[in-house]
Amino acid sequence: MEIVIPKIPPSVNHYNNYRSRNGKIFVANTKETKDFKDDIQKIWTDKYGKNPTKEKLEVWIIITFPDNRKRDLDNYSKVLFDSLTGYAWEDDSQIWKLHLEKKIKKNIKQVLLKIKPISEECMKEDEKDKLDTMI
Repeated sequence: MEIVIPKIPPSVNHYNNYRSRNGKIFVANTKETKDFKDDIQKIWTDKYGKNPTKEKLEVWIIITFPDNRKRDLDNYSKVLFDSLTGYAWEDDSQIWKLHLEKKIKKNIKQVLLKIKPISEECMKEDEKDKLDTMI
């Protein structure tokens, strides 16, 4: 399964608003986060429907930024995962392998997201290979 999202997700630094009232702290998604979630969920359901898998998954994320500003790539995956919970997967804890990549292309803002189920046998083989090379 693969989708292209024609915008960049908000980073974890812009994910939530925090407010306090009468000594209680309230947390809510920012408008930017809500809009992104709505957009990605629509793109997903238009292509695949709302039928979350229960399988273990391997995920590729390629985020294309329009400029060379300093950005921490890992700050952008949280909103992607939360947006697709209940749509692509039941819970993002099902992601066992993650490939995250950054690209720079002038005037381009997009995310390429690819999701593939992985088998127990494949995971066992991968772990054995890693252990063999470490010894």
